[in-house]
Amino acid sequence: RMGHPRADAIVRHVVALAGDLALSVTAEGVEDLALMQTLKAMGCDFVQGYGISLPLRAEEVMAGLNGDDAAAPWAAGLAAINALD
Repeated sequence: RMGHPRADAIVRHVVALAGDLALSVTAEGVEDLALMQTLKAMGCDFVQGYGISLPLRAEEVMAGLNGDDAAAPWAAGLAAINALD
């Protein structure tokens, strides 16, 4: 769990190793804005989890991609991510 010194150290070093190898890192299980901020500060490239969106069927994803972004099922999570920049 993040916030524990050993867990934080593991994440920092995995992200650093990926960077040294020119790889990207996706953090899974991101459930809130605070964790998104921590991971971004550590250099994590991508996140996924309930903090972005609940699981969606392919049809729901396509409807969101083809329609109004504000109505997309992941709009709230995307807004939170954009606020980090």
